[in-house]
Amino acid sequence: MPKVRDDGTDFSDIGLMQTLRRRQSRSTADRTQIDYVLVLDRKRARLFRFTCDEMRQFFEQEFAVDFSQWKKKSLGHVTSERTETMRGSQRDAYEHRIEVQYRRFCDEVAKKIAGLCVDLNSSMLFLVGDKRLTSEVQEKMPAPFYDRVMLVPLDLAGLPAPELHQHLQHAILESREKCENDLVRRLLSDSQHTVIGIDETLAQIQKGRVRTILLTDNLHGDIRECPGCGLMSRSADPVCPDCRKQRRLLDLRAAILELARINKAGVHIVSGAASNQLDEAGGLGGWLRGRTQAQLR
Repeated sequence: MPKVRDDGTDFSDIGLMQTLRRRQSRSTADRTQIDYVLVLDRKRARLFRFTCDEMRQFFEQEFAVDFSQWKKKSLGHVTSERTETMRGSQRDAYEHRIEVQYRRFCDEVAKKIAGLCVDLNSSMLFLVGDKRLTSEVQEKMPAPFYDRVMLVPLDLAGLPAPELHQHLQHAILESREKCENDLVRRLLSDSQHTVIGIDETLAQIQKGRVRTILLTDNLHGDIRECPGCGLMSRSADPVCPDCRKQRRLLDLRAAILELARINKAGVHIVSGAASNQLDEAGGLGGWLRGRTQAQLR
């Protein structure tokens, strides 16, 4: 009988090899970085898929004020005409209620983004607009997304996609480079809560102990995997030392991405100067799930 996880992952020889072949076939596509851009103002929010070549819109959500619950003695029956003549406490109460609805709107947008971009992998999410709105969306994003979010304080909400792409391309590339450099710096400077190097990181990923993986876009090579116990390593021994079964050869990069998916670990793939710096440390590392190096020993 083929081994199948509760989530439907097929660990039979055929199932796993087919999965990894699909991952490996995407390696060329991985070179084309895909990010997501949310452009919002006080009228609407638009989510785009961004590459160096184009922007394609995912969804658009308009902001509409709901006056249905606003029949209170302090405000009377609020209409758009009356808002112009409000003064003092009435104006303050009206603006407070508007702000509450904007926060609700940002919450809805954040949930929708999380649903559409459930597997960000190496993608970043750029929030473009007034910082009062973009920071509200950022705060509402689920924890796995939070360190992938960058704020771009530009008022571009009225522009069509082609002009948006032209205005944002430099800012996004610059922000991504800054973010990647910061990630590598944080990884290499924290010896207590991280693992660094291919062999140690691979071992801890398989044990489910790594919450976020950082790898370079230059990471290549092969590893061997036992079809019996599933253990993966770079050892050249063709036979598993535990099961004594013949081990099969897998693509290193594809295997790491698949292990990350299975173990629900986040993935950052870095390039440029950040990639060169991480390459010097082995090209692979990660942050541990609530553990320290001392606890692993």
